[in-house]
Amino acid sequence: MRNEFAENLLELATKDSRILLIVGDLGYGVFDNYRNTLPFQYFNSGITEQSSVSYVAGLAKMGFRPFFYSIGNFPTLRALEQIRNDLSHMRLPATIVSVGAGFSYGTAGYSHHLVEDFSALSAFDVDIYTPTMPKEIVKTLNSILQSDRPSYLRLGKGGEENFDSRNHVYDLEDEFKSIPEARLNVLVNSSIIGEVVKAARILEEDGIRVNILSCWNMQIFDHERIQFLSSLENICVVEEHVTRGGFGSLISEKLDSTSKKVNSIGLPKIDSKIVGSSAFLRESYGLDSKSLVSKFLRMINDK
Repeated sequence: MRNEFAENLLELATKDSRILLIVGDLGYGVFDNYRNTLPFQYFNSGITEQSSVSYVAGLAKMGFRPFFYSIGNFPTLRALEQIRNDLSHMRLPATIVSVGAGFSYGTAGYSHHLVEDFSALSAFDVDIYTPTMPKEIVKTLNSILQSDRPSYLRLGKGGEENFDSRNHVYDLEDEFKSIPEARLNVLVNSSIIGEVVKAARILEEDGIRVNILSCWNMQIFDHERIQFLSSLENICVVEEHVTRGGFGSLISEKLDSTSKKVNSIGLPKIDSKIVGSSAFLRESYGLDSKSLVSKFLRMINDK
Protein backbone atom coordinates (compact mmCIF):
# COMPACT_ATOMS: atom_id res chain seq x y z
CA MET A 1 0.00 0.00 0.00
CA ARG A 2 2.85 2.40 0.75
CA ASN A 3 4.27 1.92 -2.77
CA GLU A 4 0.91 2.85 -4.28
CA PHE A 5 0.87 5.92 -2.07
CA ALA A 6 4.34 6.97 -3.27
CA GLU A 7 3.50 6.38 -6.94
CA ASN A 8 0.13 8.10 -6.92
CA LEU A 9 1.29 11.05 -4.84
CA LEU A 10 4.12 11.61 -7.34
CA GLU A 11 1.65 11.58 -10.23
CA LEU A 12 -0.55 14.14 -8.50
CA ALA A 13 2.38 16.29 -7.37
CA THR A 14 3.76 16.42 -10.91
CA LYS A 15 0.55 18.20 -11.91
CA ASP A 16 0.23 20.34 -8.77
CA SER A 17 3.28 22.16 -7.38
CA ARG A 18 1.42 22.85 -4.14
CA ILE A 19 1.75 19.19 -3.14
CA LEU A 20 4.76 18.62 -0.90
CA LEU A 21 6.09 15.44 0.69
CA ILE A 22 7.87 15.73 4.04
CA VAL A 23 9.41 12.57 5.52
CA GLY A 24 10.82 11.89 8.96
CA ASP A 25 14.26 10.57 7.93
CA LEU A 26 12.92 7.39 6.36
CA GLY A 27 11.30 6.06 3.19
CA TYR A 28 14.58 5.61 1.32
CA GLY A 29 13.88 3.43 -1.71
CA VAL A 30 10.13 3.99 -1.44
CA PHE A 31 10.43 7.69 -2.29
CA ASP A 32 13.60 7.70 -4.40
CA ASN A 33 11.64 8.27 -7.60
CA TYR A 34 9.62 11.07 -6.01
CA ARG A 35 12.75 12.77 -4.63
CA ASN A 36 14.61 12.50 -7.93
CA THR A 37 11.68 13.68 -10.02
CA LEU A 38 10.49 16.53 -7.77
CA PRO A 39 13.44 17.54 -5.58
CA PHE A 40 11.87 20.89 -4.70
CA GLN A 41 8.65 19.23 -3.51
CA TYR A 42 10.40 16.79 -1.19
CA PHE A 43 11.88 17.51 2.24
CA ASN A 44 13.49 15.35 4.92
CA SER A 45 12.72 16.99 8.24
CA GLY A 46 14.69 14.48 10.27
CA ILE A 47 13.59 12.74 13.47
CA THR A 48 11.61 15.74 14.70
CA GLU A 49 7.99 14.66 14.52
CA GLN A 50 6.55 17.37 16.76
CA SER A 51 8.36 20.16 14.96
CA SER A 52 7.51 18.56 11.61
CA VAL A 53 3.78 18.79 12.26
CA SER A 54 4.13 22.48 13.12
CA TYR A 55 6.28 22.85 10.01
CA VAL A 56 3.65 21.32 7.69
CA ALA A 57 0.98 23.43 9.37
CA GLY A 58 2.96 26.52 8.39
CA LEU A 59 3.31 25.24 4.82
CA ALA A 60 -0.45 24.65 4.65
CA LYS A 61 -1.05 28.17 5.94
CA MET A 62 1.05 29.44 3.03
CA GLY A 63 -1.16 27.65 0.50
CA PHE A 64 0.72 24.38 0.02
CA ARG A 65 -0.76 20.88 0.40
CA PRO A 66 1.84 19.09 2.53
CA PHE A 67 1.90 15.38 3.40
CA PHE A 68 4.00 14.43 6.44
CA TYR A 69 4.96 10.74 6.29
CA SER A 70 6.45 8.61 9.03
CA ILE A 71 6.12 5.24 10.80
CA GLY A 72 3.49 4.11 13.26
CA ASN A 73 3.02 6.19 16.37
CA PHE A 74 5.75 8.71 15.54
CA PRO A 75 3.77 11.22 13.41
CA THR A 76 0.61 10.66 15.47
CA LEU A 77 0.89 9.95 19.21
CA ARG A 78 4.31 11.56 19.57
CA ALA A 79 3.00 14.76 17.95
CA LEU A 80 -0.53 14.68 19.32
CA GLU A 81 -0.44 18.18 20.81
CA GLN A 82 0.82 19.69 17.56
CA ILE A 83 -1.88 17.90 15.57
CA ARG A 84 -4.47 19.18 18.03
CA ASN A 85 -3.29 22.80 18.19
CA ASP A 86 -1.59 23.47 14.85
CA LEU A 87 -3.75 21.42 12.45
CA SER A 88 -7.11 20.61 14.02
CA HIS A 89 -7.65 23.90 15.85
CA MET A 90 -6.39 25.96 12.89
CA ARG A 91 -8.24 23.76 10.36
CA LEU A 92 -5.32 23.65 7.95
CA PRO A 93 -5.26 21.32 4.92
CA ALA A 94 -2.19 19.28 5.83
CA THR A 95 -2.14 15.48 5.91
CA ILE A 96 -0.45 13.25 8.47
CA VAL A 97 0.48 9.91 6.89
CA SER A 98 1.32 6.99 9.15
CA VAL A 99 2.56 3.73 7.66
CA GLY A 100 2.27 0.49 9.59
CA ALA A 101 -1.39 0.25 10.59
CA GLY A 102 -2.12 -2.23 13.34
CA PHE A 103 0.63 -4.84 13.79
CA SER A 104 2.38 -4.23 10.45
CA TYR A 105 5.66 -3.62 12.28
CA GLY A 106 5.03 -6.49 14.69
CA THR A 107 8.61 -7.55 15.46
CA ALA A 108 9.65 -3.95 16.20
CA GLY A 109 7.65 -4.08 19.42
CA TYR A 110 4.96 -2.04 21.10
CA SER A 111 6.57 1.30 20.20
CA HIS A 112 5.76 0.53 16.55
CA HIS A 113 2.30 -1.01 17.00
CA LEU A 114 -0.25 1.44 15.61
CA VAL A 115 -3.31 0.39 17.59
CA GLU A 116 -4.49 3.50 19.48
CA ASP A 117 -4.20 6.21 16.84
CA PHE A 118 -7.80 6.08 15.60
CA SER A 119 -9.10 6.62 19.12
CA ALA A 120 -6.79 9.56 19.73
CA LEU A 121 -7.28 11.39 16.43
CA SER A 122 -11.02 10.82 16.14
CA ALA A 123 -11.40 13.19 19.10
CA PHE A 124 -10.03 16.02 16.96
CA ASP A 125 -11.52 17.89 14.01
CA VAL A 126 -9.46 15.83 11.54
CA ASP A 127 -10.71 13.75 8.62
CA ILE A 128 -9.57 10.12 8.88
CA TYR A 129 -8.84 7.81 5.94
CA THR A 130 -8.06 4.12 6.45
CA PRO A 131 -7.73 2.37 3.06
CA THR A 132 -8.03 -1.39 3.18
CA MET A 133 -6.51 -2.14 -0.23
CA PRO A 134 -3.94 -0.64 -2.63
CA LYS A 135 -6.61 0.20 -5.22
CA GLU A 136 -8.26 2.59 -2.75
CA ILE A 137 -5.21 4.86 -2.56
CA VAL A 138 -6.09 6.87 -5.68
CA LYS A 139 -9.57 7.80 -4.52
CA THR A 140 -8.28 8.42 -1.00
CA LEU A 141 -5.74 10.96 -2.23
CA ASN A 142 -8.32 12.58 -4.50
CA SER A 143 -10.73 12.88 -1.58
CA ILE A 144 -8.05 14.47 0.59
CA LEU A 145 -7.05 16.98 -2.06
CA GLN A 146 -10.63 17.93 -2.84
CA SER A 147 -11.05 19.01 0.77
CA ASP A 148 -9.55 21.98 2.58
CA ARG A 149 -9.50 20.25 5.95
CA PRO A 150 -6.75 18.60 8.02
CA SER A 151 -6.57 14.86 7.47
CA TYR A 152 -4.99 11.67 8.71
CA LEU A 153 -4.08 8.80 6.35
CA ARG A 154 -3.47 5.40 7.95
CA LEU A 155 -1.57 2.97 5.68
CA GLY A 156 -0.59 -0.67 5.78
CA LYS A 157 3.09 -1.43 5.45
CA GLY A 158 2.91 -3.35 2.17
CA GLY A 159 1.89 -6.61 0.52
CA GLU A 160 -1.86 -6.02 0.79
CA GLU A 161 -4.17 -7.59 -1.80
CA ASN A 162 -7.00 -6.07 -3.80
CA PHE A 163 -10.48 -7.57 -3.41
CA ASP A 164 -13.84 -6.96 -5.04
CA SER A 165 -17.39 -8.32 -5.15
CA ARG A 166 -16.10 -11.73 -6.26
CA ASN A 167 -14.81 -11.98 -2.69
CA HIS A 168 -18.03 -10.40 -1.35
CA VAL A 169 -16.07 -7.18 -0.70
CA TYR A 170 -17.89 -3.88 -1.32
CA ASP A 171 -16.93 -0.23 -1.02
CA LEU A 172 -19.36 1.28 1.48
CA GLU A 173 -18.93 4.70 -0.12
CA ASP A 174 -20.18 3.94 -3.63
CA GLU A 175 -21.40 0.31 -3.70
CA PHE A 176 -23.69 0.11 -0.69
CA LYS A 177 -26.86 0.13 -2.81
CA SER A 178 -25.79 -3.05 -4.64
CA ILE A 179 -24.83 -5.15 -1.59
CA PRO A 180 -26.87 -8.40 -1.50
CA GLU A 181 -28.25 -10.09 1.59
CA ALA A 182 -25.89 -12.12 3.78
CA ARG A 183 -25.90 -13.90 7.11
CA LEU A 184 -23.29 -11.46 8.42
CA ASN A 185 -22.10 -8.03 7.26
CA VAL A 186 -18.61 -7.09 8.39
CA LEU A 187 -17.41 -3.50 8.37
CA VAL A 188 -13.63 -3.25 8.17
CA ASN A 189 -10.89 -0.68 7.69
CA SER A 190 -7.14 -0.95 7.09
CA SER A 191 -5.24 -4.08 6.09
CA ILE A 192 -6.94 -6.50 8.52
CA ILE A 193 -9.39 -7.01 5.64
CA GLY A 194 -7.12 -9.82 4.41
CA GLU A 195 -7.90 -11.96 7.48
CA VAL A 196 -11.60 -11.15 7.18
CA VAL A 197 -11.66 -12.30 3.54
CA LYS A 198 -9.94 -15.57 4.48
CA ALA A 199 -12.51 -16.18 7.22
CA ALA A 200 -15.39 -15.40 4.84
CA ARG A 201 -14.05 -17.88 2.28
CA ILE A 202 -13.97 -20.63 4.91
CA LEU A 203 -17.57 -19.93 5.90
CA GLU A 204 -18.67 -19.80 2.27
CA GLU A 205 -17.56 -23.42 1.89
CA ASP A 206 -20.27 -24.26 4.44
CA GLY A 207 -22.86 -22.20 2.57
CA ILE A 208 -22.66 -19.15 4.84
CA ARG A 209 -22.36 -15.87 3.00
CA VAL A 210 -20.47 -13.03 4.67
CA ASN A 211 -20.41 -9.57 3.12
CA ILE A 212 -17.36 -7.41 3.75
CA LEU A 213 -17.85 -3.64 3.65
CA SER A 214 -14.66 -1.67 3.09
CA CYS A 215 -14.75 1.60 5.05
CA TRP A 216 -11.73 3.56 3.87
CA ASN A 217 -13.36 6.97 4.29
CA MET A 218 -14.58 7.83 7.78
CA GLN A 219 -16.46 10.88 6.51
CA ILE A 220 -19.13 8.96 4.55
CA PHE A 221 -21.48 7.98 7.37
CA ASP A 222 -24.36 10.21 6.33
CA HIS A 223 -28.08 9.63 6.90
CA GLU A 224 -28.47 7.44 3.82
CA ARG A 225 -25.68 5.06 4.77
CA ILE A 226 -26.71 4.95 8.41
CA GLN A 227 -30.21 3.94 7.34
CA PHE A 228 -28.72 1.27 5.08
CA LEU A 229 -26.58 -0.14 7.89
CA SER A 230 -29.54 -0.17 10.27
CA SER A 231 -31.46 -2.28 7.75
CA LEU A 232 -28.88 -5.08 7.72
CA GLU A 233 -29.68 -8.27 9.58
CA ASN A 234 -26.38 -8.76 11.39
CA ILE A 235 -23.51 -6.23 11.69
CA CYS A 236 -19.98 -6.74 12.92
CA VAL A 237 -16.93 -4.47 12.98
CA VAL A 238 -13.40 -5.91 12.78
CA GLU A 239 -10.44 -3.66 13.53
CA GLU A 240 -6.75 -4.15 14.27
CA HIS A 241 -6.99 -1.49 16.96
CA VAL A 242 -8.15 -1.16 20.54
CA THR A 243 -11.93 -1.34 20.78
CA ARG A 244 -12.21 1.59 23.20
CA GLY A 245 -12.81 4.65 21.06
CA GLY A 246 -12.02 2.74 17.88
CA PHE A 247 -13.86 2.10 14.63
CA GLY A 248 -16.49 -0.04 16.34
CA SER A 249 -17.20 2.75 18.80
CA LEU A 250 -17.70 5.16 15.90
CA ILE A 251 -20.18 2.85 14.17
CA SER A 252 -22.07 2.20 17.42
CA GLU A 253 -22.31 5.95 17.97
CA LYS A 254 -23.56 6.54 14.43
CA LEU A 255 -26.20 3.82 14.77
CA ASP A 256 -27.23 4.72 18.31
CA SER A 257 -30.45 6.45 17.26
CA THR A 258 -31.51 3.36 15.28
CA SER A 259 -31.09 0.99 18.27
CA LYS A 260 -29.07 -1.31 16.02
CA LYS A 261 -26.67 -3.62 17.86
CA VAL A 262 -23.11 -3.67 16.55
CA ASN A 263 -20.80 -6.55 17.37
CA SER A 264 -17.19 -5.40 17.64
CA ILE A 265 -14.01 -7.46 17.28
CA GLY A 266 -10.74 -5.76 18.09
CA LEU A 267 -8.17 -5.48 20.85
CA PRO A 268 -9.81 -5.26 24.30
CA LYS A 269 -6.45 -4.23 25.73
CA ILE A 270 -2.79 -4.37 24.79
CA ASP A 271 -0.11 -6.50 26.42
CA SER A 272 3.11 -4.69 25.51
CA LYS A 273 5.11 -7.83 26.34
CA ILE A 274 3.67 -9.70 23.35
CA VAL A 275 6.07 -9.22 20.43
CA GLY A 276 6.37 -11.11 17.18
CA SER A 277 5.38 -11.13 13.55
CA SER A 278 2.15 -9.57 12.39
CA ALA A 279 0.67 -13.06 11.95
CA PHE A 280 1.72 -14.09 15.45
CA LEU A 281 0.24 -10.97 17.02
CA ARG A 282 -3.05 -11.34 15.15
CA GLU A 283 -3.32 -14.93 16.35
CA SER A 284 -2.42 -13.91 19.91
CA TYR A 285 -5.24 -11.35 19.97
CA GLY A 286 -7.80 -13.47 18.10
CA LEU A 287 -7.69 -11.50 14.86
CA ASP A 288 -6.42 -14.25 12.57
CA SER A 289 -8.82 -15.87 10.10
CA LYS A 290 -9.29 -19.04 12.17
CA SER A 291 -10.28 -17.06 15.26
CA LEU A 292 -12.55 -14.82 13.19
CA VAL A 293 -14.41 -17.85 11.80
CA SER A 294 -15.28 -18.96 15.34
CA LYS A 295 -16.38 -15.46 16.34
CA PHE A 296 -18.45 -14.98 13.19
CA LEU A 297 -20.23 -18.31 13.71
CA ARG A 298 -21.02 -17.38 17.30
CA MET A 299 -22.61 -14.11 16.15
CA ILE A 300 -24.62 -15.82 13.43
CA ASN A 301 -25.87 -18.58 15.74
CA ASP A 302 -26.75 -16.14 18.51
CA LYS A 303 -28.92 -14.13 16.15
